[in-house]
Amino acid sequence: MKSQQPIQQFLARYRHLWDHAQTPPHVRREFRKVTQCGTGELGHAEFVTEHHEERLKVDFTCKSKLCPRCGRKTTLDWLRKIEYELPGCKYTSVLFTTRNIMWPIFRENRGLLSILPEIAARTLQEWALTKFQAEVVVMAVLHTFGGDLGFKPHLHVLVSRVGLDLTRTRLIKNIAFPVDAIGSRWTHNVINSLRDIHANEPLQCSFSNQEMSDLLDYEFDAWWKSGVRNLSSPSPHVAYIGRYLRRTPIANRNIISIDNNEIRFYGKDTRRSERREMTIPAGRFLELLANHLSIPYANSVRYFGLLSPVSKSRSYQVFMGLLGQAVPKHVSKLTWRGGIIREFHRDPLISADGKPMRWNLNVIPSRENS
Repeated sequence: MKSQQPIQQFLARYRHLWDHAQTPPHVRREFRKVTQCGTGELGHAEFVTEHHEERLKVDFTCKSKLCPRCGRKTTLDWLRKIEYELPGCKYTSVLFTTRNIMWPIFRENRGLLSILPEIAARTLQEWALTKFQAEVVVMAVLHTFGGDLGFKPHLHVLVSRVGLDLTRTRLIKNIAFPVDAIGSRWTHNVINSLRDIHANEPLQCSFSNQEMSDLLDYEFDAWWKSGVRNLSSPSPHVAYIGRYLRRTPIANRNIISIDNNEIRFYGKDTRRSERREMTIPAGRFLELLANHLSIPYANSVRYFGLLSPVSKSRSYQVFMGLLGQAVPKHVSKLTWRGGIIREFHRDPLISADGKPMRWNLNVIPSRENS
């Protein structure tokens, strides 16, 4: 059995604080999976040499969104996939944020998080359509945490500066996304969506209906921070968001100690933009982790415009043809074996004596024991 990593050790030690009926089912399920990852509790695969002289037991991993070990593998798979699928052209990296007074509303109404990527994509698509009569590539990634582990929903969006004209016969180049224009449109689109949702079914929050109405009226004209950066290649943006795609809000290496119902770790003071040591109670740390777990079946990355599932069978192929690029084939995920070869440059299925090993059987624990 592999030694426990800090996050796994923490969840196992303070199981009594989360493994009960008051914890939301999806949070409890993810926490439990992390404590079982790589321990044999989830089962294992057995590999053997030709005459069964040697055996290799490989414990199954949890595939949890909260697990640093599994998150690394998922990130590598995504990076390989998106490297092939993204058209080779110029892009703009866009940052859309929300204001701190809105954060509790999104935290208490988790379903709202799923509409933010849609609103971000619509904001950019409408701008490109209205100003340039073009369809563009849009990829949106929702992040909820900052350096201090606080809940701060914001989006990193990649949008192409080259688009496909509405007749699908030529390319539109040098599409610009002015930060002030798209920033105000983003704010207006979010607030209008919240107004519609709240009118149909009041949102869960500490505000009365009138206070909520007043808040949304005020925020409609408020300044929400946005950012725009032109890129000659999507690689820097993809590499950056890949670091946060499927990982815990805090890296294992930043955890200093776990003791006396407290956890000490290195975080970032966002006001001073400096790294510093932080200490918080175990229960509070669990709450922070739970805040950043997405609801079940929510996608970490969303694709719109020419990259949407609908467009990929039509407009995407035309767009790639006009760019003079081949439509990429499906990229398979890295196998366990392939991942180890890529990361550590060794083949785990070669025995100590240099003999090849093959899969023999899977051992799956019964539900009563898992």
